[in-house]
Amino acid sequence: MDHRQQLDELFSLYSLGLLQGEDLKKIEEHLKSGCRECLEVFKQTELVLSLLPYGLDDVPLSTEVRDKVLERIEISQKEKKR
Repeated sequence: MDHRQQLDELFSLYSLGLLQGEDLKKIEEHLKSGCRECLEVFKQTELVLSLLPYGLDDVPLSTEVRDKVLERIEISQKEKKR
């Protein structure tokens, strides 16, 4: 298995901000290395993921979900200020 096959499945997770630990380090180091093939795959993955919301129906958030999102944003902002 070449390096692209090993990293391919991680690009989507990385683009979504879901990687942690060794997988995150592995992807970031590899992208910084300048591998053109993987940089192109990463760009394409980000493009596809950025277009996904346009395929969804516009449905308002429930009050419960809206409140949870706003609470997490507030917590995140407080943590950044520390």
